[in-house]
Formats: sequence, structure tokens, C-alpha cells
Amino acid sequence: MIASFLALWKSVETNKVVGALFPNDEDGNALSDAKLGFPPAIQEAGYKLIDTGRFQPLSDDYGSQISAFKNAGVEIVTGVVTPPDFATFWNQAAQQGFKPKVVTVGKALLFPASVAALGNRADGLSSEIWWSPNHPFKSGLTGQSAKELCNTYEHSAGRAWTQPIGFQHALFEVAIDVLKRAKNLDEPASILEAIVATD
Repeated sequence: MIASFLALWKSVETNKVVGALFPNDEDGNALSDAKLGFPPAIQEAGYKLIDTGRFQPLSDDYGSQISAFKNAGVEIVTGVVTPPDFATFWNQAAQQGFKPKVVTVGKALLFPASVAALGNRADGLSSEIWWSPNHPFKSGLTGQSAKELCNTYEHSAGRAWTQPIGFQHALFEVAIDVLKRAKNLDEPASILEAIVATD
């Protein structure tokens, strides 16, 4: 994910000053980790990180983050925020005249409804892609391609595909594979052994 973000940012001329939006939750704490998260990779790539600290999810005021970003000359914003948090941040950024050149956020743009809710201000936003109809994988259960799985979902649900569909399907594939390989389904230790042996 970090490598994808950095590759994207290199395609745009910026001052390499990055504002971080990391909530006080599992994702925010993991991605803001000083050893294993974004900070060391971003700094190693020559970017300056402006991190105002963890914010509480579902905050209604991002004024301090926006002010800090404006004062530091932030031209790139990144983070891992929920759709409601990002919508609030992005609306307040517009109200305060903060217009970064690049915005690459995880989680906030996963679902079409979240993007549509931002209206025209969604144009130019970017995010990582976990899974799509264009991924070259086939289901171990049905043999369907990613595209066929999406088409089937859209036809039966009457809604657009979303990135988590592939991951949810994969959970069933793993569970069924474990059950097939377990030597004795009545023995929890046997099921655990099959889980541990999963590749």
C-alpha cells in the first residue's frame, strides 16, 4: 500500500510535504507506527510528514489538522479514515480554502456511495485498490473470474460491486479448504492443524 501511494505521488510535482490523517483506531495506529507504518517509508522516500497525532473517529472538527497542514505547506494528504470522517474533513478543507494537490486515503473511498456523497469534490481523489473485476484471479469454489463474480453479484444484488467482495469470497475459500483438509472435523486440534498448514 505504501509503495503504491509513493509511486502515485511521484507522478505529480509537489513540494513533498505530506499531511497525515490517522485516527485513534486499529488501522490508524498501525499505519502511523514509527517503525512499521507510513512514517519511516515516507521519510525514507524524501517526503516530510506532518502528523498532528491520532484523532478520535467520527470527529466533527478537523480545523486543527487543516490549520497545521496549511501552515506547513502540505500538498499531499494521506491517511486511513472512514467515509464519514473523510467527508467531514474534506468539506471543512473546502470551507477553509485548503486544496492539496494530491489526496490518497485508504478506507474512505471503498464504496461508490461514499464517493458519490462527495459530489464533484471527489474528482482527483485516489486510493489503493484491494480487488476489482480486472484482477486476474479465479474462484477456487466456482471457477468464476473476478469479473464474472462481480457481474453475478451486480445481477443478483442490484448494486455495484465493491472491493471487499473478493476478500469476503476468499474467506469462504479458505474456510472450505481448511475443512476439506482437516483429518477429523470433530476434533478442534485437527481443524487447527489444517489452519496452520494453510498456504
